Amino acid sequence: MSYGGAYTCRPLVTDGLALAICTGAVSHPRPQAEGGYVPAQRFLADRFQFENIAKSLPWRRRAAVQGDPRSQMLMALFYRMGASQYEDGLTVDFAESAKWLQRTTEHITTLTAYSAHEETLNLAYKAAEMLGSMYWMGSGVGQDDAKAARYFLLATREKSKKYAQYMMGRIYAEGELRTF
Repeated sequence: MSYGGAYTCRPLVTDGLALAICTGAVSHPRPQAEGGYVPAQRFLADRFQFENIAKSLPWRRRAAVQGDPRSQMLMALFYRMGASQYEDGLTVDFAESAKWLQRTTEHITTLTAYSAHEETLNLAYKAAEMLGSMYWMGSGVGQDDAKAARYFLLATREKSKKYAQYMMGRIYAEGELRTF
């Protein structure tokens, strides 16, 4: 990726961590992030997250919109926890949280067809488990047992998702769900 001829950046993936290697006059990640480079956006979001969440959110949102599953999951969690955790005015919004969880679960079908990064799939399965719970309880979405069961069933593909396994067992044992 070249930015006005001043410098060039190329992605480097090592141990599952995406970094940007820049050569030229400038190697700060901000121009890369502003240019739409997701690893640079994640870097800035991670950097600001612990010192000022208000500075972190725009970068996190940009990366999430471009399909970064980790950023999508964090956006879902930020909306689920809301302003009580942060001083940036972000309010609890379960519907918005559900939207980001839905976008995260979409990575399951995309990635299982290919050689997927394990962390990405784990995030997607966790999102499916959380979304199943939201549909089961009607938090931010309309209560829908059939959708809850579909998301729980999707999450059970990952053997460590014990809550999803428990909920599917409960659904079958109690007969609470007649069709799905």
